[in-house]
Amino acid sequence: MHPSTNISQEVTEHLINLTYKRQKALEQAKAALSLAAERIKWYYDQKVQSIPFKVGNKVLLSLKNYQTIVTTV
Repeated sequence: MHPSTNISQEVTEHLINLTYKRQKALEQAKAALSLAAERIKWYYDQKVQSIPFKVGNKVLLSLKNYQTIVTTV
């Protein structure tokens, strides 16, 4: 067997192994992010209170984050 063929085979095996490990790490990261999102939602749901609004109720509207687009003609 030619020496370069042996090196080429080792490199190929290494790349396959590296690709497999990268895919597994990606799957684990996605699972961890999904679990974190579920936990954040659970904690948020524990604190938030739904306020039942009915048609005709008067409410106070905050314009703190309201942005207007000014156009000139």
